[in-house]
Amino acid sequence: PPGVPAVTTTRGRPGPTAPLGFTPEQVDVFVETARNAAQACPILLDLDPDEIIHLARRYAKCFRIRPVSSGEDLRDLFEKNGFSVDQLDGRIVSGHESRKGTGPTTPDGAMYMHLVATRL
Repeated sequence: PPGVPAVTTTRGRPGPTAPLGFTPEQVDVFVETARNAAQACPILLDLDPDEIIHLARRYAKCFRIRPVSSGEDLRDLFEKNGFSVDQLDGRIVSGHESRKGTGPTTPDGAMYMHLVATRL
């Protein structure tokens, strides 16, 4: 409905904006991380650990993201879809280097854009 705000944070990825997904190696790392978490906390989960592993593999294999390369692209995306951008800023997030290579959206020192927009 008009007047409803949208608030989002997204990673800027300069370069091609073709859809990205997990590599086969990243799928394996993601599934292993899910396996370890499921085994560490079985009492907290209402799912069998094998089902969690199956769902993690399915998620990682199907995951796709279409990168946004700049603040201008993010602004255009919202404005072309009926929003007025109220605020847009970005900042570099660092300190995630240990996660580098674990998935297609791993932060590893990336620019994150913060947007507030209102539906027209």
